[in-house]
Amino acid sequence: MQSFAALTRVSPAAGDESVTLLPVGFANRTSGELERESFPSLLARRAPTLEFLKWFRAYPAPEALSGPEWMELVPPVAEAVADLAWMTKPHRASVERCILDFVQHAFTVLWRPEEHSASNVRETLKGFVIWLESLPDKTVVRFCWDLLSNCRSFTPEPVWWLKHSGRLSGAISYNSLALAVALADEGDAMYWWPPERWSVVYWETGSVPYLELLNHSSYLVRASASFVLGRVFYGVHTETSSGRAASLSSILAIIRDREVITAGVAGPFLQGANWSIEPETWSSFGRDFDIKSWFMETLRDSAREPEAPHLQTLEFYAHELFHSDGNAIRKFLQMGRRELAVMTATEEPEAIPELLPLLREMSMSSDLAVASAIREYLSEEFHHAGLRHLHEPDTDSPD
Repeated sequence: MQSFAALTRVSPAAGDESVTLLPVGFANRTSGELERESFPSLLARRAPTLEFLKWFRAYPAPEALSGPEWMELVPPVAEAVADLAWMTKPHRASVERCILDFVQHAFTVLWRPEEHSASNVRETLKGFVIWLESLPDKTVVRFCWDLLSNCRSFTPEPVWWLKHSGRLSGAISYNSLALAVALADEGDAMYWWPPERWSVVYWETGSVPYLELLNHSSYLVRASASFVLGRVFYGVHTETSSGRAASLSSILAIIRDREVITAGVAGPFLQGANWSIEPETWSSFGRDFDIKSWFMETLRDSAREPEAPHLQTLEFYAHELFHSDGNAIRKFLQMGRRELAVMTATEEPEAIPELLPLLREMSMSSDLAVASAIREYLSEEFHHAGLRHLHEPDTDSPD
């Protein structure tokens, strides 16, 4: 049987920039098609980054692989993280992200637990695991989160390895991560609940577990609990006959107070409560509430939110709400939220004429990153052009 890890195909009529790669193990080869290189061969000759990215994009893997097929395909890709030093930093980062996604796929869709020795796989991937342990918290968390979200019947091996090595500890401990993922799953499931399910949900009791978990020691659990709380709040208001949930002012007061104590709950609550996608519904139960003042006060008094996978931050919603408000952008700068200020200022190119005096001020800022970002934006006039200048090196997440 021909190994799909070794060969791929491409029509010779396609140019190198538009080539479509297909692993030969999953498509019949036709006359005139050319064999492509294996991943180790690309690595050995230090192929251009584009060829690596094409290799990953071309991979429509089967539902599962035999043990020998898996061991032939996956370790050479995973262990490649140790051999990319010759790439520029941006190109290396792109390939590393693809490798992480590929390994996640390998331990979920392609994985047959009964065909593997976990210890042998761990030994074969030891270089990848050492590299994985060295990554920032937010990258490790995202990797493990997605593995756990994709597997319900077992915990994928890389998660166990990171747990037993001690890499998953503190705010990102295995128990906290598993709880956060389970909570997020609850919130996602509520999106599909039929009216009959909502008919037995009561705010007085249904909100209690999630309000309690806003005090959890892990920012991941707090964020997920707030997301589900938002789902319950919105669902009770819109899907139940009584519609008796907390008032908008009272629940947002709770969320604001929690955000000031431990940032990271406000954005997920708004996401769960469909704030940005159901503006008309929100206006029906919050018409007398000054949401802009709430945003500004909460941002002013709280720290920047740590990132939780697949959950939005308060800054994300703020940059959409205030995208043409020069006074708000100035206040963001005064708060020290420079990335939010730049993200907001560069949200809508059509607002450039209105914001031009402010944009010119920012382009001459003593903060070189802010100045460079705005100059690029004014030159390109493209959505969020220049924001890359504000991306600071990754740091570990807070508790």
